[in-house]
Amino acid sequence: MKIIIGLAALLFSTSAVAQDAGSVIQDCSDCPRMVVIPAGDFVMGTPIGAYEVNEESGEGPPIRISIRSAYAIGETEVTIGNFKTFVEATGYDAGTGCNVLRDGNFEDPDASWRKPVQPRRARDSHPVSCIDYAASVAYAAWLSERTGETYRLPSESEWEFAARAGTTAPRPWGANNSFEGVSLSLTCEHANAYDGEAQKTYTFPWPYARCNDGYADVAPVASFAPSAYGLYDMMGNLWERVQDCHTTSYWGRPPDERAWVWEGGCERRVVRGGGWYSRPTNVRPARRASGSPEGRGNDLGFRLVRELK
Repeated sequence: MKIIIGLAALLFSTSAVAQDAGSVIQDCSDCPRMVVIPAGDFVMGTPIGAYEVNEESGEGPPIRISIRSAYAIGETEVTIGNFKTFVEATGYDAGTGCNVLRDGNFEDPDASWRKPVQPRRARDSHPVSCIDYAASVAYAAWLSERTGETYRLPSESEWEFAARAGTTAPRPWGANNSFEGVSLSLTCEHANAYDGEAQKTYTFPWPYARCNDGYADVAPVASFAPSAYGLYDMMGNLWERVQDCHTTSYWGRPPDERAWVWEGGCERRVVRGGGWYSRPTNVRPARRASGSPEGRGNDLGFRLVRELK
């Protein structure tokens, strides 16, 4: 009896510790590592008229959000290795044909999550891309069934709260004076954006960060410094899908962690964070864009939320 009570107490204690803010949960050896994010309040979005605000994207007016309970979010974007485990276990067909960035942006009928063109030599440690919204939802549902826990895409407010990592600056690494190519030289330590290294290979008609991060395009996950919350690549590398339908402002959205969706589905859904080819001003927590749920792109990935009991 003493042994049983002792084990029960130990298990209870371990569970409690595992859900402390900043701790890491991994439900199986090939499941994504999930970092616990605390509940809290924050201001979502960017003031109208701010230097970097993109008013067309609907990142304002700012709204105060209350995240009412802790949750866990992926330490990194879901990787090719993670997704491969799902496909091999279920036979899921994620399809082929993907928009790639090569001599312009066009659909390559042969590109797929296994061969996304960028990176040229895709490895299991690279973030998975070239899948549609339904495939990311299917992967989350499979993880949920496999582990008995609830996995899903994050809401837009959960994503931005985690990306800000407790800061109010335009970027969590403290670049308050956000003038492209000058004060944003810190980008290369923290995020994979369009920089001097990428500019050697890809000539895009927008500014690049005046620093070199060593990657011409997509980097393996966790190649850059983590945030204060212990998360990697929230900004840069790949844009990330969230649940919310895309809107042209925050007027009327839920003032908490709930996703803003409506019956009948979304014509377009929000994507967040910028990618490896993004101009530096777009690589920040408040930046948002939209994507077709059916679209596949090698600039678009995702990370998951795991709900806490």
